Amino acid sequence: MPSQGTQPLSSTTKTFANLMLCTLGTGVLGLPYTFSTVGWASGLLILAISAAIAYHGMMLLVRSKRLFVQHHPDLLVAGYGDLMFHVFGRYGRLAVDILLTLSTVACGISYLTFITQNIASIASTLTDTSTTTSTSSLFEDAFHHQKDAFSSGGDSPVLVENILLGRITTWTWTSSTLYAWIIFPFEVALAAIPSLTYLAPLSSLADLANLAALAAVAVEDVVEIQKVSGFPAVAAFRNIISVPSAFGVGIYAFQSAGMMIPLELSMAEPWKFGNVLGWAFTFGGLIYAGFAMLGYMAFGEDVQQIITLNLQAGIVPIVVKGALCSSLLLALPLEFNPMWELIERRFSERKLSLWLRAVVLFVICLLATTVKQFAVFLSLAGSSISCLLGFILPAALHLKITKEDLEKPPSFRAMAADYVLIAFGLLFGAFGTTVSFINLL
Repeated sequence: MPSQGTQPLSSTTKTFANLMLCTLGTGVLGLPYTFSTVGWASGLLILAISAAIAYHGMMLLVRSKRLFVQHHPDLLVAGYGDLMFHVFGRYGRLAVDILLTLSTVACGISYLTFITQNIASIASTLTDTSTTTSTSSLFEDAFHHQKDAFSSGGDSPVLVENILLGRITTWTWTSSTLYAWIIFPFEVALAAIPSLTYLAPLSSLADLANLAALAAVAVEDVVEIQKVSGFPAVAAFRNIISVPSAFGVGIYAFQSAGMMIPLELSMAEPWKFGNVLGWAFTFGGLIYAGFAMLGYMAFGEDVQQIITLNLQAGIVPIVVKGALCSSLLLALPLEFNPMWELIERRFSERKLSLWLRAVVLFVICLLATTVKQFAVFLSLAGSSISCLLGFILPAALHLKITKEDLEKPPSFRAMAADYVLIAFGLLFGAFGTTVSFINLL
């Protein structure tokens, strides 16, 4: 296969860090609410099935790439789109390019929605006391001004305008929209980093911040559980109608199909990729399950779509929210990598174009300011885009490539497995997308 350039190759540890960062995204933060809609037992089962299907789909993609390169060593396969082009032609590449773009945009929207709403929550907490103090001071000033005016026989108005102005200024700083634009230049700066290997140190730092913050949220959940006599009203099984939406969140939580080929190509020992991915999914899945269970048990039916918004005021919740926001900010460049690859392949001859990346980030920031229902949005993205990218198209690729392998034709069992996966994906995708879209309205 042609050289991918002179970029340094990643160790197994660095690849694991990148995979963990892909896995531990915003999906984990919507899982407690998802468990509250289907019950904890249903939630755990859906989570396990989602992880197994997502892993199988991603490994189908990597195996298909390896088999294709084995028979066509002279062709460049640098990503998902390249493989689709060689197997299904330009329309195959176009389909993947569109889906990867939509998937990355959805990921960016979910990240920025979480980040901005939590920063706004922190600002609200910090300004609650100051708002009361400043408003009281304004009322006191107005009272004394009114008293002096009456004492001197004048009729000067009370300083209502100042009171209202003070309140409006405070409310502005608690707007999530404001913070979407404050962090925009920072994301543009991170988008200038050219290599996945160079992103690995940021990934490790973000992983540590993410794990520490999730652990702190879990501790807060335990404290909340201890405040009540027993657990809040939690159920093992609940509304079956919510199962497709919950499955969509599960698929979204584990889905990073666009990153699989680039990450495998960036490894110094690519034959270990399957094991590294398996460990990342196992570790990430356990974190997901524990986090979702604790969150649901702590707040019961009152758990919010972004669980950190359930945390009470205090220094610990502020630090936790800040750590999670920092982690997701550092994770965004890695999540955007597939989209940068396809945009720059089409518009800048595979060369880094910072102005193109800045325009895309601007659009994503703009869209993020419109999302209100966080968990429902995750479900919609998982049921539609992630389903297609994660196992329908990988199964179709694997089926076509193995059929054309004259040296080792596929077994009936392998072909049947691919067909079943495609059929399941189509049925689930159609139903889950419809249910999530209705809930989003």
